Amino acid sequence: MFNERSALVQEWLNNSEFGLATAYPNKKFKPKKDTPYAELTFLGVAETPLEIGDTPTNINDAIFQILLKYPVEKGDQDAIKKSDEIKQKYKRGVRLSYGGDTVDILTVDFGTGFNSDGWFALPISVNWRAYVC
Repeated sequence: MFNERSALVQEWLNNSEFGLATAYPNKKFKPKKDTPYAELTFLGVAETPLEIGDTPTNINDAIFQILLKYPVEKGDQDAIKKSDEIKQKYKRGVRLSYGGDTVDILTVDFGTGFNSDGWFALPISVNWRAYVC
């Protein structure tokens, strides 16, 4: 799991965090007032055995969640533009590698924006798969 998650986060870093301050999983973060940022999380892993034997292989399917947060009452255009930029890097068919493991991006889904604690939040779900021995 570490390598797969690291491949996704490394792509985020390779793209200079898309110009956003970033809240990483289980790290302290305090957003600056009226400054857009992103929260990164990982949602579950469905592990399916593919092969059994000396070197068993599993299919790991999971979601890399990117929650864009923009100041409320400023409209949603900036958040939508940023989500389109992110989708171009995490689009279907992209392969990311880290530590010998490869992650395949299956789909990128956008959720409905909502207001949360003074921010307009726009969820992006990057659905990925890895074949792990």
